[in-house]
Order: sequence, then structure tokens, then C-alpha cells
Amino acid sequence: MSQTSASTDVDMQSVTDADSNGNNMNENGNVSGNRRRAPRPCILCAYHGNTSVVTRKIVTYLEDAISNVHKEEICLQVSEELKNNQMDMTPDEVEIHINQHMINKQVIMSNIVHDLIDIARASKQSCLLTSEETGQSAVDPKQASIYFKAVDQLGAILRSEAFKANKSTA
Repeated sequence: MSQTSASTDVDMQSVTDADSNGNNMNENGNVSGNRRRAPRPCILCAYHGNTSVVTRKIVTYLEDAISNVHKEEICLQVSEELKNNQMDMTPDEVEIHINQHMINKQVIMSNIVHDLIDIARASKQSCLLTSEETGQSAVDPKQASIYFKAVDQLGAILRSEAFKANKSTA
């Protein structure tokens, strides 16, 4: 027997079928509710450390390629490889795994280097200001300072023994 509350318009049976996020699923499989669904578990994290040749191969590839291959390309290749092995993970989910889940030193160093490069590029582009009235150019000292700090940090990382050791093992 199905009853509907005038204030919520939720089928009473579906209340008992609430998922862990507080969303309700009715007999047709439709989800109602205003709570955000939790992201699905990371497949690479779930299978990390297992004896699957596929996941070991993917993790090894991620660690080896991270400093030599563009991250978007890595994400596409890993996503395709997972799909070929009946594990569905989008390139965006692979990138989240690389950026937020992996704690391998080489991956972290590569992420930091890429972040510093992005900061340096953005601040360099913002450094030069042109007056609309006079057409004269001037340097924004704050953006210039950010640029020089990012370049200094990037140089220090690239000169560091830890970075050189990571590069020699790749």
C-alpha cells in the first residue's frame, strides 16, 4: 500500500529504500531526494595492492610515465586500459586518483612541478598591464613577484637531489 505525504510527495515504500546518501529509490528504480550522491569508489584505489596483472601494470605505468607523459594522455590511456578490462573509470576519475589519491614521491613531485609551471605561466601573463587610456605598458609588481617566486621554487626543485633521483629511476 502506497501513501503519499502532502508535504514531501515521497512514496512511503521508498522511504524504506533510502540509500546511504539519504536519497530514496522507488519501485521503478528512480531516485528522489535532494542530497548529493557520494562519488563512486576509486577503482584504482580499490584494486591497489591486489595481485591483478592489469592493476599492477597500470600503477607501474602511472609511476613511470608521470614525469614524461602529459597527464591528460596518461588519463586517457589508463581509462581505455581499464575499460578494456571491464573496469570503468573516466579520464577525469583517473586524474582525481593521480592528483588526490597517489602518494608516490615521484607522482607528488611531478604534480608540484606542474602546479608551479601553471602558476608561473598565469602570473607571467598577468605581469604586463597595458593602460587603455595611454596604451603604455607597466609591470604589475605583485604578479611579477609571484612569477619570480614560482620560478625560484621550480628551479630549486629541479636542482634538488630528490628530483634528480626520481628522474634517474624513471
